[in-house]
Order: sequence, then structure tokens, then C-alpha cells
Amino acid sequence: METVLRRFDARDYLRILTKRKWFVIMVALAAMVIGGLYTVSYPKTYKAAAVVIIRRQGQPIIWVGDPNVQGPQREDLALQTQARIAASIDCADAAAKELANRTAGDDIHVSGQEIAASINATPNDPDLLRIEAVHRDNRYAIEFANEVAKEFVRKSLQLRQVESTAAKQFLDEAMRRARDMLDEAQGAAAAYQEQIGIVMPEDEPRGAVEQLRAYEAQLEEAQTALAAVQSDIAVLQGQLAHTPGFRTVKHEAPNPERQGKLEQLQQAQMQLVQLRARYTDNWPAVQQLKDQIEALQAEIARLPETITQTTVEPETEQANLRHELVSARRQLATGQARVRNLTATVARLKAQKQTMPAKLAHLRRLLDRVDLAKISYQNVQAQLENARL
Repeated sequence: METVLRRFDARDYLRILTKRKWFVIMVALAAMVIGGLYTVSYPKTYKAAAVVIIRRQGQPIIWVGDPNVQGPQREDLALQTQARIAASIDCADAAAKELANRTAGDDIHVSGQEIAASINATPNDPDLLRIEAVHRDNRYAIEFANEVAKEFVRKSLQLRQVESTAAKQFLDEAMRRARDMLDEAQGAAAAYQEQIGIVMPEDEPRGAVEQLRAYEAQLEEAQTALAAVQSDIAVLQGQLAHTPGFRTVKHEAPNPERQGKLEQLQQAQMQLVQLRARYTDNWPAVQQLKDQIEALQAEIARLPETITQTTVEPETEQANLRHELVSARRQLATGQARVRNLTATVARLKAQKQTMPAKLAHLRRLLDRVDLAKISYQNVQAQLENARL
């Protein structure tokens, strides 16, 4: 009988849920309990806010920037400036001193950095400044917000008393800080660029890859040439092993024995001429010399004029093979040194390629920091120019 498969429908799922309902209920309850415990155990964070009313200044200003973009009004820029003052480290330091030295209530000993990190000042149109403090301690959040608001009001009163001079000094200090921050960011980026040798981050990865490929091609070419030289050396060594160092040469040379007999014959003939000048042919000495001459002539006639001699000479082919082998070994040493240098270079470039993403990411962060410092410097410069106007 053939089995027919059917698809699950809603009733099947409902039947499964009904069958395992207690398991589903237990899982849901466990998730609720765990979530509740996590919510209860998670440290609480409190936020306190103080609202300050800023006196509006509806005077127009000169906009420094794109002429096609409509510039803000003076009160907007004033609110932004007041927000920067409220969130500045100066107000935070003063608030920390007041909290530590106050006579009413418990002293709170905190640093200005901690207060500044918890403060956020937000301008609300048209003339409100909201100062918020976030802290894990409810009392600290309230005290931070109230004390920073009080210090901001005191500083605002001081600024109104010496309105133009104080604002200019504050903006000058902000200008100096922004300039120092920009110089520091540019110096850090330039030093890191000099350290890692990357001048143009956009083109450096492509150039590094092309350089690595070029050196890898050179390494492959050098290895191929080295293998060819090693093969040539093996062939030359085989040829040299089967090539004799010397060779025997046969050639015809005058017979030394016959040459000696000829010299004896010439001497005997000379003596015969001298004896004939004094004696007749029948003189015993003359007759004896003539017999000697005839014997010498017969012996000379019997001896061959030349004989075959064998000489041993150095083999020129072996000398040539030795010269070629010495030259090949020199090429082998040169090729091995080149392969070692290229291998080290390729390994160094691969290591640089592996670390380049991290270096480029760090460099981009430094360059982004430079851009942010430039924007901050330009904003402070524009505010200072507006304050002067």
C-alpha cells in the first residue's frame, strides 16, 4: 500500500500546542521571571533637569559661510553659545567646588570631569536652556543639574557685566583649545602616516597589492631561473665525470737510432778523408774504416727513417666543461641570494598586507578626528567673528 504524505495545517499545530501546553507555559513563566530579575538587578540611572530662561537678543548678524544658505538669527547663535557655556568644563569645575565647600547639606566631593560627563545642555526655542544631568545616584543627578544651572546663571551674570570682553575671552579660549585640538589631531595623523609609510590611504591598498604581485612574479621567475641553473650544473657534472682529463696523441718522428747511426757515418767518412790524404787505400787503418763505413750504411739502410710516438696532452673539452661549471656555480650562488632576498621581501609585503586593514582603519579614525577638529575650529572661529561684529 502506497503511503500518501499530507501537509501540516492549523489543526496539527493546535494539537501539538495543546499536548505541550505546560511546557510552553513554563518557558514563558521562566522568561518572565528571568526578565524581571534582570530588570530589578540592573543598576538604575536617574535624570534630573533644570530649565533656565535666556534673555533674547533679536539683533541680526552677519553670516560667515555659503551665501546661498540663510544664516541663523542672533538668538539662535546666542542659545547655542549659552549651551556650550553651560556644558563647559569651567561650569563643571565651579559646580564641583561649590558642592565640595557648601555649608548647607552634605558635601559632595566629585571632579569637574565627572560633572561635565553627566551634563547635557540643550537650547529650546525661543529662549529656554534645558540642563540635564544623568547619574546612578538620584541625589547626585539633582545636585549636578541644580548646581550647574546656578553656576551657569552666575557666569551669565558675569558675562553680562563684562559682556563683550568676557565673551571674547571665552571664545578666544575655546578658539585656542580648538586650535590645539586640531594641531594635536593633525600631528598624530602625520606621525602615524610617517610611522606606517602610508601617505594616500585611498591608493595605498591597490599599490601594495600591485607591488606584492610584482615581487611574487619576480620570485617565480628567479626560482625558475635557479632551477634551470641547477639542471645545467647537474648536466655539466655528468659530462665532466665521463670526460677524461688527458688524451694520447700518435705522430711520426725521426728515428733517433738512425739519426745516431747517420752521425757516426758522417764522422767515419770525415776520418776516411783525412786518412786517404796521408795513406793509400791499402793501408790497414783505411781499409778498416771503409769496412766500418759499409757496415754503418747497411745498418742505416735497415733502420726506418721515422717511428710512431705517443704523447699525453690535456683534454681541452674537460677544461671547457670545468670553466662552464665554475660559471654555472657562480650563477647558482647569485640566483640563490636573489631568491632569498625576494622571499624575504614577499614575506614582509604579505605581513604588511595582513596588517594594512587595521592600520588603514586607525589612520581613517585619526583623519576623521582631524576633520571633526577642523569643523569645531571653524565653528568657534565663526562664533568669534560674530561676537566681534
